[in-house]
Amino acid sequence: MNKKKTFYSYFISSVILFIFQLVYHHFSHGVTSQELKWVWVIPMVGGAFLFIFEKILNTFRNRLAFNLFNTGLASYIVGMILKGILEIAGASSPYIGIYPMIGTIILGISLFIYISSLLIQGLDK
Repeated sequence: MNKKKTFYSYFISSVILFIFQLVYHHFSHGVTSQELKWVWVIPMVGGAFLFIFEKILNTFRNRLAFNLFNTGLASYIVGMILKGILEIAGASSPYIGIYPMIGTIILGISLFIYISSLLIQGLDK
C-alpha cells in the first residue's frame, strides 16, 4: 500500500472538510455547530493513528482492516456533518446517534483484525 498516497488522501480530506465547514458557517447567518466546526479533525487524527501505530499493528499490510478503519472514520464524519447541518437548521433526528455507534463498532472490528492478524503471524513464527 502506498503510504505517501494514504498520507495525502487523509490530508486532502481534512483540508476539504475544513474549507467545507468554513463556507457552511459563513452562510449560516451566525449560527454555529461544534460538530461541523471540528469535523476536519477526524481524518487528521485517523491518519495520524495509522502512521503512529504502523510499526506495532502493521496498519498498511492488512487491507481488510485498513478498509474497515476508513469506513469507521467515514461513518463518524458523515454523522458529524449531518448533526452539524441539522443543528444549524434548528432540527434534530433520533437517527444521528447511529453513526457514531456504527463507526465505533467498525473501528473495533478493524482493531480486532489488526491484533488478531499480529497474533496469527506470531504463532506462525
